[in-house]
Amino acid sequence: MAKYTREKIIEAFFELAINHPEKTSFTMVEIAEQAGISRQAIYQKHFKNFQEIIDYVHNLIDEQIYQIYDNYDMTSNVNPFDYVAENVLPTIYKNRKWISCLYTSAIDPSFEGFIVSTYTKWSMRNIHPKSEIFHLPDEVLIQLIVEQMTMSIKDWITQEKPTPPGLFKEDFLQLVKSPLYDYLTMEP
Repeated sequence: MAKYTREKIIEAFFELAINHPEKTSFTMVEIAEQAGISRQAIYQKHFKNFQEIIDYVHNLIDEQIYQIYDNYDMTSNVNPFDYVAENVLPTIYKNRKWISCLYTSAIDPSFEGFIVSTYTKWSMRNIHPKSEIFHLPDEVLIQLIVEQMTMSIKDWITQEKPTPPGLFKEDFLQLVKSPLYDYLTMEP
């Protein structure tokens, strides 16, 4: 029963954020009313405050995606971008309602930074950039790689009807394989 109530609270949180994208927080009363439960039910067994809900949502999303990242075997010779396209994009798509909401509403202004920070840590252990070509430290190149990759994913998943991951993975790989120089046409 407690798990079901927690799910109702989280669903109510997202319904409020989707319906009021400009709001940066909601009271426990608003969340309880939306969930159809008492405010005491939230406080007693689930969340003490709004920030605990945000932290719980971060953990839920991150747990699923980060588990996939943790399964990556650097010694397998699978390019990390191919791995993301094949394994991470489907999970992001499955959670698209929540992830899109966190990107597009004001409810969690730290979400994008949280995502970049989390996956930069993973990338520092698993990606080896060609820093000698660009004359930049590995940390800077990894940050650029993660930011470009997460921006591509954000732009995909926040569309009203994102392309299913089986189709988007080809676009994603094309985006990461092509230099920015190739994104332009010189035709008027």
